[in-house]
Amino acid sequence: MRKLAAAVSIITADSGGRRNGLTATAVMSLTAKPPRLVIAINKDASAYAVIVGSGSFCVNVLAAEQVDIARRFAGDVKGEERFALGHWGILETGSPVLEGAVTNFDCDLSETVDCGTHALLIGLVKRVLVNAQASPLLYADSQWRRLAEPAADNPTLQTAPTRKTG
Repeated sequence: MRKLAAAVSIITADSGGRRNGLTATAVMSLTAKPPRLVIAINKDASAYAVIVGSGSFCVNVLAAEQVDIARRFAGDVKGEERFALGHWGILETGSPVLEGAVTNFDCDLSETVDCGTHALLIGLVKRVLVNAQASPLLYADSQWRRLAEPAADNPTLQTAPTRKTG
């Protein structure tokens, strides 16, 4: 699984004035109409009960420059202390929204699917903010990475050959 590169997100929620969140790479688009996302979370994570209890969450897709925030939400710091880095606001659901993220998806929790140690949380997207100037933070092979655009005139850039089947 180390080789499966993914965008890095901070999943946040506020349940009765108690904020919490976690760093996640298990986030995917589910449907376009209505717009829904799925996040996979370990049920033992300190943020799990807050996210489920709030009935909403925000997926904050991190910009490449926000690696310190990714580390903070993935580390030993818990609860409200995680929000000491970054500038946070709120949108329609009341979930914390990180300013400067590539994208923020403010979601109502519509369904929870039990998957043993983890749960899949399906969110109905209520509002989206997009920062067109930001480049996403990626995680692959146990390393924080940034998306690099290849030069259009790079003669060493080649595409993989197409395989014929049958």
